[in-house]
Amino acid sequence: MSKIPTICMIPSGYKAGKVYSVLPANGDADLTFTRVGALPSYNATRVNENGLIEEVLSNVPRLDYSDGGCPSLLVEPQSTNLVTYSEDFSDASWIKGNSTITINAILAPNETLTADKLVEDSTNNAKFLQKTINVVNGSTYTLSCFAKKSERKYLRIIGGANFNGSVNFDLDNGTFQITAGNPTVSVESFSNGWYRCSITNIVSSTSISPQISMTTSSGGTGAYAGDGTSGLYIWGAQLEAKTFATSYIPTVASTVTRVAETVSKTGLSSYINSQEGVLFVEPSAFISSSDIRTISITDGTANNQISLRPSTTITNAWQIIVRKGGIIIVNEAYSVPDIKQFSKIAIKYKLNDYAFFINGVKVGTDLIAETFTSGSLNKIAFDTGVSTGLFFGKVKNLQVFNTALSDAELISLTSN
Repeated sequence: MSKIPTICMIPSGYKAGKVYSVLPANGDADLTFTRVGALPSYNATRVNENGLIEEVLSNVPRLDYSDGGCPSLLVEPQSTNLVTYSEDFSDASWIKGNSTITINAILAPNETLTADKLVEDSTNNAKFLQKTINVVNGSTYTLSCFAKKSERKYLRIIGGANFNGSVNFDLDNGTFQITAGNPTVSVESFSNGWYRCSITNIVSSTSISPQISMTTSSGGTGAYAGDGTSGLYIWGAQLEAKTFATSYIPTVASTVTRVAETVSKTGLSSYINSQEGVLFVEPSAFISSSDIRTISITDGTANNQISLRPSTTITNAWQIIVRKGGIIIVNEAYSVPDIKQFSKIAIKYKLNDYAFFINGVKVGTDLIAETFTSGSLNKIAFDTGVSTGLFFGKVKNLQVFNTALSDAELISLTSN
């Protein structure tokens, strides 16, 4: 037995198809990673250590620095950017309303000279770009766009009649004001004054015509008298059939799909003690969801597993499930302030001694007279063990201990 982890994955080293684990040093626990899709090869992006968006080749893991400090392993679902010419707003498919486009006007969030400037005309009208896109009636979509202030600092995203909601974004400080409807709104800060602004809602037609626009105040709702030269910078528009904005997917003349990513490693029975130990994970989730999104140690089936996932019934809560012989013996959910923020979570398992710790606090216990057959747990999976319930989110740290640690040790392990 050892008081140091037998398996430790802190995202730092990687190559195509693999995420290196720090322990064991011989590479036995290096995680297998997949994201193999159709052309173009550059179909996924990350935020690199310089805070810039960077395209990544197929099958290469994404160590993402968007949260600052050390990177996390970014794992995302399949998504398609339905906006063509996502960086070229001068293309004819973008309808210009009382505005013009100055192409390649400033460095974009990927530090290429590809960001355009939306410039107002001098009439007393709304200034906007508009694109009509086919969608599935009744489904949820998220529209996002990167923007940076120039003479104007209020970006206005208008969902339109069939994609309810209008939001004004203050590009000085990343705040926003909803001016119509009930969209879900998100703002992410990027380097060099860029913000990614997004709205989410259910569509009520088979096509929508959202607008990217400008206004002159936080509560502005449309027309104003322009001066013919002022504007703001835009880049990287994206519409996807998701309840949140996934990482940016560049497009040109056609839509582009980034396929789902998988992470797992089997053959670990000599490193996982099936009868007692600790699973420690430092994850964040994209949103609370009714979908099952699991990180587990398992015997390669869904019948025997120790697993962690965002709760499917409680907003902002992590759910701990232990299943033996297909029967759930532990099913506990514990709330956190925000599931989108990283939490340090430890699950201790031992005969008559199951305990759970989150961010330095012992949140629960179960005196379960159950354990697993020696040598049966042999796999780490970012799923239920059988390629279902794939985990999507970020992971900064994953460790497995082959002995049940003390409460003091687990409090220290999970403390910030």
